[in-house]
Amino acid sequence: MLGDGQMRLLLSLLIFAGASVSAKEPPNAVDHAGIIQSWDRESLASGEKIYKSLCTNCHGADGVTPPLPTARAFGKGELNFGKDPYSMFKTLTYGNGMMGPQTWMTPKERYAVIHYIREKFMKPMRKDFVEVHDGYLEGLPTVNVVVKESDKKERDFGPALASQLGRDISSVLSVKLGDDTTISYNLHSMDQAGLWTGGFLDLLNTQHYRERGGGVAQPKGEMVRGLQRWQWAHGGTFDYSREDLLARGPIP
Repeated sequence: MLGDGQMRLLLSLLIFAGASVSAKEPPNAVDHAGIIQSWDRESLASGEKIYKSLCTNCHGADGVTPPLPTARAFGKGELNFGKDPYSMFKTLTYGNGMMGPQTWMTPKERYAVIHYIREKFMKPMRKDFVEVHDGYLEGLPTVNVVVKESDKKERDFGPALASQLGRDISSVLSVKLGDDTTISYNLHSMDQAGLWTGGFLDLLNTQHYRERGGGVAQPKGEMVRGLQRWQWAHGGTFDYSREDLLARGPIP
């Protein structure tokens, strides 16, 4: 059985250990202050584009009448999870209430949306709007983890992948040939859609990487000159009519 002195010592150690754990900052690779300080017309335009294409569906376009009754109006009422930039960033990152995490956006894109919301709705409509100041920036979490490029893992999509290729070809099959060479076939006509060296497909802006990615697959590398025109002839000619072809369908 512990004596009074030993009990006090044990309690002191437990309190000290708890304080040490709570004082330890969680890992953070986002330069919050740096991104906010870099806000400009470009980031405002980027935030506007994202907000108008996605956020208006729930939060509305005028700042006061959200189409979804449970969504917040940024120009009026309470913002239960905080109205400063970092609090809004955390809501976008981790979700809160009925809103899920929006990590399909990069940290810069999340802050761009916040920039637009603050300038478009909060600043002109809310009396409790507060400008960002040096003291606020100094209190934001600092970067304590650096993610090296070598630590980022490439996704393996296998030796072939069906997708769009750019905006002009709706359905292709891209095949790895080895030595960083890729050939892509138009699945409608079976013509060669492209041949390039230097990698497979650039899919970073597609839904393979981003939950709401609106981008399309692009060649990742340099096109091979002189080998871009391989195609099938139909009816004895390469110059066959393509006017009545289905968007997806049989070879002519």
